[in-house]
Amino acid sequence: QFQIFFSLGIPSTSAEDAAVAKNLNISFTEVIEKLPNGLEKVINSGEFTGMSRQDALKAVTQQAKNKGIGGDLMSDKLRDWLISRQRYWGTPIPVIHCQTCGTVPVPYEDLPVVLPNVTTFTGKGASPLETVPEWVNCACPRCKAEARREIDTMDTFVDSAWYYLRYTDPHNAD
Repeated sequence: QFQIFFSLGIPSTSAEDAAVAKNLNISFTEVIEKLPNGLEKVINSGEFTGMSRQDALKAVTQQAKNKGIGGDLMSDKLRDWLISRQRYWGTPIPVIHCQTCGTVPVPYEDLPVVLPNVTTFTGKGASPLETVPEWVNCACPRCKAEARREIDTMDTFVDSAWYYLRYTDPHNAD
């Protein structure tokens, strides 16, 4: 199980949002009190005041569900939403599909996979990369037989979520 945390622009629940609000001289009401034992209690929140943060979230979600204006969101259709995107501008998936060898990773020395220049965008059907046969069709790195590059791409979240790590070692040549 995992949790997703994101900023909603609520200064009382995010130190970063609070700093922005204070810098812009925007007033806000604190709605979370951190207790000495580390737990968080909801304050200044009407009927939810006094609840733990987790219990308040459950209560608000249930109330939204009861009113037909919200609730829990579950979807089994999002399993690979970051990976199999049928578009051009994502991060290429570095694999090659070979009839003999199966799915073969692009060799390290051939990385990064550079996308071709695509000029035809229909908005329908397969990935725009499919329209560039000289890029899609390639040789298998293992057996040298005819093969095809993966034409799905990874969502831009994949490559935009790690760039900050580079700042920790700007002199590394790799």
